[in-house]
Amino acid sequence: MGSSRRKLTYANVIATLALFLALGGGAYAAVTLPPNSVGAKQLKKGAVTPPKISQATETALKGEKGEKGDSGQPGAPGSPGADAVVAPQLIEKSTPGPGEVNTTSPKELIVECPTGHATGGGFVLYAPDESKQTKLRVVRSYALPGDKQWLVRAFADEPGITWQLSVSVICV
Repeated sequence: MGSSRRKLTYANVIATLALFLALGGGAYAAVTLPPNSVGAKQLKKGAVTPPKISQATETALKGEKGEKGDSGQPGAPGSPGADAVVAPQLIEKSTPGPGEVNTTSPKELIVECPTGHATGGGFVLYAPDESKQTKLRVVRSYALPGDKQWLVRAFADEPGITWQLSVSVICV
């Protein structure tokens, strides 16, 4: 009677380990990265290409074509897209106010776009005592439903730390 068992070889063991390491890295990143934590700073140049942009974003950024002119002359300019804004707007807000610090924890800030949509946001946590800077943490940073507001929520790991939260949002 022949045995149908395969021998355990060095190559089989290494291939299995490589498979688990490759799958484990992606799973680790998916579990440990907080939602909406990857932004413009983390993207490599050229990582976002036209095929990767949604149709809604493309429509919002493009306007209608202008009319063709006579005798090779340029035609009238086209109208801007319905949601297009000529230049992105940067809105900034701090808690407490600019230049002030306090010990309130947690701090939450919502910055609203006066026109357009919130396409990205960022934050700065500032503690005058540099040794306490590592004791500050952001737990949320994302666009609220409707994409008109950006929310950031942060807290201090230790009570009594004097600090400030500043939030910036890009409105398009």
